[in-house]
Amino acid sequence: MKQAGYLKIGSAPAKGDRLKVWWNHPTFRRVEAIYSPDGAIAITAYHVQP
Repeated sequence: MKQAGYLKIGSAPAKGDRLKVWWNHPTFRRVEAIYSPDGAIAITAYHVQP
């Protein structure tokens, strides 16, 4: 995500010992992503409304 120009704007624990991360981009909509507990594997990611 960082290589694509996104900036991490926040994170929080998620269900199932996973990690939820919010990403912002100057051009594209914000992305919410769910990662494995160690943050190494993106399980899902989706655009959210501004």
